[in-house]
Amino acid sequence: MAALLICALSPRLPSRRVAIPGAAFIASIAYSAYLVQKLLIHGVAEFCRSQDIDSKSGPALIGVELCVYAGAAILFFAVERPFLQLRHRVAPRASRARS
Repeated sequence: MAALLICALSPRLPSRRVAIPGAAFIASIAYSAYLVQKLLIHGVAEFCRSQDIDSKSGPALIGVELCVYAGAAILFFAVERPFLQLRHRVAPRASRARS
């Protein structure tokens, strides 16, 4: 991940000029993914145990990734985004009141 970050930020490498579709959305839900990942990993592991699926198999790992991204997107759109919008509406008023 560090190498990818360096490649994306380096002004000398051509990868900086390549737009990656969906990268901005993944970056915006990253904090939400951080918040829900542990819960969803355990949930998928329990599901795999109940269905006799090896939790270290490819389908199980893909299921974990999909569940984490889906859960992060739901958390982002249901909680984080509305409160960010509220903050943008309220914050300018608060700064004007202090001046």
